[in-house]
Amino acid sequence: MYLFSMTRMQSCQLLALAVAVALSSGCCISPYNNHCTSSSTRPFYGFTLKPGETIRVQAQGGRNRGEGEWNTIAVTRTGSMPIPGFNGINYYFWAAGGFGGVEIPEDCWHDLGDGSVTNVRCIDSTGRVLYSMENDIGSLGVTLEDNPLDVWLEHGNRDNYMTLFRH
Repeated sequence: MYLFSMTRMQSCQLLALAVAVALSSGCCISPYNNHCTSSSTRPFYGFTLKPGETIRVQAQGGRNRGEGEWNTIAVTRTGSMPIPGFNGINYYFWAAGGFGGVEIPEDCWHDLGDGSVTNVRCIDSTGRVLYSMENDIGSLGVTLEDNPLDVWLEHGNRDNYMTLFRH
């Protein structure tokens, strides 16, 4: 019984460590997974841990959703001024498309009933996908002072992309 408990505890610690290392690439706060609006234009923004990091916003094109190529639709960089957060972590903000947001091209949208759907993702300069959320974390009261690992474990999107809907 003791051996089982120790093995399980070690597995949980390894999982937490793996998630923490993966989250070090950064995050996309907006849009969030399964976000639905009437517009093809969406705000894309988030944080990384590196100043001047290049962020690419990509949408999946092609005939069949989930099978097409990833097309870069916007490129931006993180700022150089750190924003202090949880436990002294310095975050660097990024936003793609300015105040107007990023226009997702029509050929990336796929018919779905009365609306349409697409997959999007944000990647850093090394090609790692930035983590995204399942909900609008602003409405949940989440702040930069919160532990990012706890926030992701509770509200994180487990896919390497976000699905967006347009009606």
